Amino acid sequence: MTLTVTTDPTGNSPISSDNGRQRVQVGDYIHITYDLVDNDGDTDSTGAIKSTLKVYKIAQDGTPTQVTTVQVQDDSTASQGHLSFKITDAFAGAKTIGYTLQEKTSYGLPDYGQFLMVSDIFSSTSPAGSDSEPTPTGDHGPGVTPNPNIVGPITPSSRFVGIFGYDRNGDLDLTINYANTTDPDVYPKYGQTYEAYAWAGDAADPEHGINITGDFAIYEWNLDGTYGTVTAQDKVNGIARGLTITLANNNAASMYQHPSVTYKAGGQGYKLKITAKNP
Repeated sequence: MTLTVTTDPTGNSPISSDNGRQRVQVGDYIHITYDLVDNDGDTDSTGAIKSTLKVYKIAQDGTPTQVTTVQVQDDSTASQGHLSFKITDAFAGAKTIGYTLQEKTSYGLPDYGQFLMVSDIFSSTSPAGSDSEPTPTGDHGPGVTPNPNIVGPITPSSRFVGIFGYDRNGDLDLTINYANTTDPDVYPKYGQTYEAYAWAGDAADPEHGINITGDFAIYEWNLDGTYGTVTAQDKVNGIARGLTITLANNNAASMYQHPSVTYKAGGQGYKLKITAKNP
């Protein structure tokens, strides 16, 4: 059995083609392929296996809950089974996804085999087989997973990156996003250090979103906005790169200089902008 996750329903675009993404998110498609012919040469031409597929949302504590709203597509051929379904909002926040199906053929005596159980689509272990229908538990993968490896948890499709400072204890303060504030009294200051943070979920609530900061290899900082009629422009490789930035203390600092734009007062009067990306 082989499992792939793609951005398209036909299975041609693995999620790694989406800016190097490995994390599975709502809106992706799961494709399960398997050998369809039994030892007697019997096949499944009537969707017998499709009718046995049950899909589960696996919570952070490992508790499985069947998602009954899954719409399964059957694109099987005479020799290979191919079932797929879209990951909907019902799976958002799940640690992983599990499923069970039964080996079945359209004809033959007997016309059925074992139930196969996958409890973690991110595991490279083999499915568990049993004579009775199981519920996904333990560490049982599909056997063959994509390369590069896919990872969880399952995130909402809405992904954001912001700029944050630190509280009095030196911890990241996610209550003030310097990249998205209309408060005239909230702006980055010379000499201060700021940190990029990426999350999936609600744009206005990074504290309760899923931390996906590690999903991006490059964080690029630039000035943003307009001051004294001069609009900031991005620099090649930014004014800095990395998860954090410490702003220089004066207007003449080289980090604020741009090869084709003359700022009236260095970085003064501008906001910060952060871009998260992969090579």
